[in-house]
Amino acid sequence: MRADSFGQGSSTSLKAAAFLVCVGFLYCPIVTFAQRAVSTQTSESMVYHGKLLRPNGKVVTGTLSIKAKIYSPEPSLCLLYAEEQTLTVKNGSFAIEIGYPENRLTGADGGAASSFRDVFVNHTGHTITGATCASGTSYTSDFNHDRLLTADFMDGPTLVTLEKVPIKAVPFARQASEISGFGI
Repeated sequence: MRADSFGQGSSTSLKAAAFLVCVGFLYCPIVTFAQRAVSTQTSESMVYHGKLLRPNGKVVTGTLSIKAKIYSPEPSLCLLYAEEQTLTVKNGSFAIEIGYPENRLTGADGGAASSFRDVFVNHTGHTITGATCASGTSYTSDFNHDRLLTADFMDGPTLVTLEKVPIKAVPFARQASEISGFGI
C-alpha cells in the first residue's frame, strides 16, 4: 500500500471515483479507482477497501498477506493481473492500492497482461495471450467487458478467498485520452 497517496501535503494529487459493492452479509468492499498525478510521472492504480468479518461476526485484525487478483469476465475467466502485499487490518478494515509493478507476482501467478494498464484495455480485438484461464489460454476484450476483482488471505490456518466483484467501466475512462492519440 502506498501511504503517500493518501497523505495530506504530499506532492501527489489523487483523482478517484468510488462505488460501494455489497457481497452477502459478510463482506462489503469499497473499490476506488485512482490515478496519481505527480509532476515527474503518472502512475495508475486502484484502491480496494473493505471490511473483513468472520462468519461469527468478529472482525479480522492483525497483519495479513493479501493477494489481489483481476480476471477477465466469464466464461474465459483468465488471470490478467495479480499482486501480493502485506498490510495491517484494524477493526476489520483494510485498504490496498493495486497496480504497482514492485508488488506484482511473477510468472503465471502475476497474470498475463503486459502491465496494469493493459488489464483495462477494451479495444475490440485486443488479445492477451499466455493466460491461465478457466477455458483456453487467451482473452480477447470487447468494448462492453467488465473485469472481476478478488483477493485471498490466510486467516490463521484457513485460506479465505473473497467473492469476485465486478470492476465496472469507471477505470476504462483511462482510455478516453487515447481516443485522440494522447497518452495518459
